Amino acid sequence: MEIICSNTLQHVIHTDADGTLECLFWSSSKQLELLASHGEVIMLDATYKVNNLRMPLYTLAVVDKDGHGQPVAHAVLAREDEAHVRLFLADVLQWEDKIAHATFVTDKDFAEINAVRSVCPQANVFLCRFHIMKAFTEEINRQAVNDGEVLLTVSYCVLQLHTDTHRHTDTLIYCSSRSCSGLPG
Repeated sequence: MEIICSNTLQHVIHTDADGTLECLFWSSSKQLELLASHGEVIMLDATYKVNNLRMPLYTLAVVDKDGHGQPVAHAVLAREDEAHVRLFLADVLQWEDKIAHATFVTDKDFAEINAVRSVCPQANVFLCRFHIMKAFTEEINRQAVNDGEVLLTVSYCVLQLHTDTHRHTDTLIYCSSRSCSGLPG
């Protein structure tokens, strides 16, 4: 905490009525400049239990002019729930209002998705392709699907998701319109 408070990092500390840490948000002026200039698409993700208090570390990142992912804001939260992610995003919104209309890319964490929709209702939310493919593959394995036609259709869909980002929506529509009786749902 001393490093954040004594450094040139901008920060916000949220505590509950008893003084217990709820959210510690920080960003450097250079990171906020990157957010302002490249914040059309923002990636939101968490790394879990990285400190001695086992609190999650959330990071917002953007893609810079050279195509590299750059972290632009961080927060340590007391819990991995919607209310705490909202605290973080609301702080970021106060410092950079452009995020209200950004496109957020996140994993399938509903706390993150709902927090974005709550704080930035005009923002778009997309799921990370890597996480979609991982969840899709895990579900197919969990269901022990062994119907050849179903596996062929699913393999085609996953291949298209992996190789053609511009047509991923069409691929998902194609997959959902196929007869996939061996799949749940």
